[in-house]
Amino acid sequence: SRVKQLAYMGKKQTYRLTTASGKKIRTTANHPYLVAPKLAPNRVAIFIDGANVEASMRYMNARIDYEKLYQSFDGDKGVSFAGFYQAYFRTEGQERFFGRLKHLGYSLITKPLKIIKQNGENDLPKANFDVEIACDACLTHTDYDTAVLLSGDSDFTYLAEQLQKYGKKVIVIAPYRATGRELRTQSDIFLNIATMPFTTFSIGNDAGNNRKDPRRGHHTRLSPALPILSQVHTLVKGGVWRKVSELKEGQMIATTGANGKSIYERIISIEPVAEEDVYDVEIEGTHNFIGNGIVAHNTAFVVNQGAPAGSLYIAPSGNVGIGTTSPSQLLSVHGNGLFSGNLSA
Repeated sequence: SRVKQLAYMGKKQTYRLTTASGKKIRTTANHPYLVAPKLAPNRVAIFIDGANVEASMRYMNARIDYEKLYQSFDGDKGVSFAGFYQAYFRTEGQERFFGRLKHLGYSLITKPLKIIKQNGENDLPKANFDVEIACDACLTHTDYDTAVLLSGDSDFTYLAEQLQKYGKKVIVIAPYRATGRELRTQSDIFLNIATMPFTTFSIGNDAGNNRKDPRRGHHTRLSPALPILSQVHTLVKGGVWRKVSELKEGQMIATTGANGKSIYERIISIEPVAEEDVYDVEIEGTHNFIGNGIVAHNTAFVVNQGAPAGSLYIAPSGNVGIGTTSPSQLLSVHGNGLFSGNLSA
């Protein structure tokens, strides 16, 4: 939207506010941001499309720590169901892997790989679990509040839409470019699996050798020490506008997610930067705007549209300013005034 006007606020101390996903904005102590209300605990159900995830991991030369994944949603305290869906090959390595998953608390949903014969062509292996995941997610919808889907398959778009009709939130975790646009858009929160604290990458051929030493994910931001839903959360009603001077690390503020939808993110730091010239901005047609992916309040709000800029302002706090754009009282007047009639306090 068009910038309608700027209001010079003078030279002020500025601060750098940083969120859990790495969004940053420089701001002043008086600028308001939308703070989440107290968020209710979430019961989570995790659905892992094994073949889809493993293909993504091979492509990225990465691997998932399934214990960290489980704990990322508060472990036994927060996870009502964790299902791993994959074809059963009966290999020794897979048996060990499945045994490990069971020990961690995952339910295994498997079936033999089906081979479809093709006339004059190579045989086609098939072991699709779309139906199994969809059935389990719908039949158990009363057992959880948030469905976490690890798959980029756009076929799950319809499932996400139906779960949302039940009042469920849907989080999709998958590679950004390997996720169907329809699924990414339909999800309430989309998280790039490459940035997750439970994803590690191998040095491998990048270093010109065969080492498989794990290293942290590309652009990993979310803390491995905190549950994911305490760092990013779907937007809910009841948020309040708070000035930066009233904000604290650990609070959740409104931002835009990777799929363009509004979400709350945890504040991880508020650092003083420097004193510099600052301006309030009025954006046409809205009281709020997005700055660096963070929802900010449109503080330069002119009440009388025909009046000269700066003649009358209402701050987000409710204070009214005449001749000033930073009123500190219910009514702040800057300059000389002529009053006619009676005044009462």
